[in-house]
Amino acid sequence: MLKRSRLIIGAAIPAVMLGIMVGWRALRTPAPERVQVPLRDGASLPTTIYRPRGEGPWPVILFRSPSELPVDPWPFSRRGYVVAVQVARRTAGDPRPMTDREDGYDTIEWLAAQPFSSGRVGVAGHAEVGYLAYLAASASPPHLASAFVSHAPASLFKEGHRLGGAFRAADTVMAMRAAGLGAEAAQAHRLRSKWDEGWSAADFETHASGVAVPVYHATAWYDPGVRGVLRAASTLQEQGLPGARGRQRILVRPAVRGEAAGDLSFPRAEVDEDLFWWFDRTLKKDQTTPTGVRYYLSGPARAGFRGKESGYRETEVWPPAGATSVRWRLGAGGALRRGPSASETESTSWSRDIVPSLGGRNAAIAGGPADLSLLDEHAGVARFASEPLSEPMVFAGNAYADLVVSRPSGDVVVKLADVYPDGYAAWIAGGALRPRSVPDEAEQDPSRPTRRLRVDLGPLAVVVGKGHRIAVYLASTSRPALDPDPEPGAVAASPTVWHSDQRPSAIVLPSLAQAPPVLDRSE
Repeated sequence: MLKRSRLIIGAAIPAVMLGIMVGWRALRTPAPERVQVPLRDGASLPTTIYRPRGEGPWPVILFRSPSELPVDPWPFSRRGYVVAVQVARRTAGDPRPMTDREDGYDTIEWLAAQPFSSGRVGVAGHAEVGYLAYLAASASPPHLASAFVSHAPASLFKEGHRLGGAFRAADTVMAMRAAGLGAEAAQAHRLRSKWDEGWSAADFETHASGVAVPVYHATAWYDPGVRGVLRAASTLQEQGLPGARGRQRILVRPAVRGEAAGDLSFPRAEVDEDLFWWFDRTLKKDQTTPTGVRYYLSGPARAGFRGKESGYRETEVWPPAGATSVRWRLGAGGALRRGPSASETESTSWSRDIVPSLGGRNAAIAGGPADLSLLDEHAGVARFASEPLSEPMVFAGNAYADLVVSRPSGDVVVKLADVYPDGYAAWIAGGALRPRSVPDEAEQDPSRPTRRLRVDLGPLAVVVGKGHRIAVYLASTSRPALDPDPEPGAVAASPTVWHSDQRPSAIVLPSLAQAPPVLDRSE
């Protein structure tokens, strides 16, 4: 009985302490102030402001959201930040012309002028909220001091809703729901297949040259927006305005946006850099911060095959210096070889059968290093694989496919895999292209039977181990990630890739002579 009483008392003490802590936190949590922020065209936007208790002024962190955004103000107030949460009038998912750049500018300047503000404002967000933060920063508001954006694309047209011209069906529908919009908005995006003034007005990459502050760009190898983020952030780092040039920080983690596919695990993947780490240095102060790209280089990561190469590396810009482009030629019988190679068979064809989306860069469906060997015998896939590597190979940079295909080709989907000795084919890069969405060098001569295509496979940083193979999967569909080409006349019954000496096709990979040293965890 005594033991039981002690157990009851022992269990009660933490509960009482927790109650005291929750009550104390509630007393210290700021009450919301709901205001209407005036805009230049006479409109106003509902904005909720949380101020720390005590005397200001304080720096302000702004979140602009396509819909109501729940924010816990306690972590901000206890660190001495005002947090402002605003519902945008035209969201990142709305197909109408957008005013998010101007609205973000006006809101930041209004916040900076309030008595509670120190005059230094930061803008932040994740995914759709992060995209609105990008747009606000690109408008060059004078009182914006810093930005922190995670897992947002740099371009809605190129990567948010399309990939190489093909419609990203699953991710777009999810984005519309997150923005409080329905199926009609998704259909409107499906129909807007050509670049226009509306897309331009809503495109961060188009306006990125207006950014004049340090920005933290957090992304991941399996994030749909990683291509554009690395491209835009590296441009700002090298060629941006004086306040932005040399002051960009890019983090690329081995992570996914949503559900993870595959059974790989990545050691030493944690980081000690977060929103407060960044804003404490750039909002409260204007101190020197680490810049450049911190990226995760993955070695073999399956149980029984793990190497010691996995960990973070640093480079000033992307792609890393020292990478050389190596061509891996497609050949007869599904061969994949470095450098020139003779091919007895001129071409390889596959069927128009629907191919399932497995892993890769997705948000609405499972992404990551899924096992592509499930597609090895699929009629809708053409597979090419190397011989087992005699030594490990390091790839870090931007990859692409240089393909010669028959006309009309329809969509071309390319997936790149690291094939383990037990046959598991881990997705490491991929892309797609709708050929009619890009200029055709032989458009004036439709009698030509083939055309050359460049399919962007995006960035990668991986060590393919000794005894592993490199595999390439070609297909015409990837459901439900991408909608098939809706124009039947643009699709051949049997898509064909050529790999003869006269019509060579290849995968071009960025190769490093050796893996850079893993960063010390104390850095």
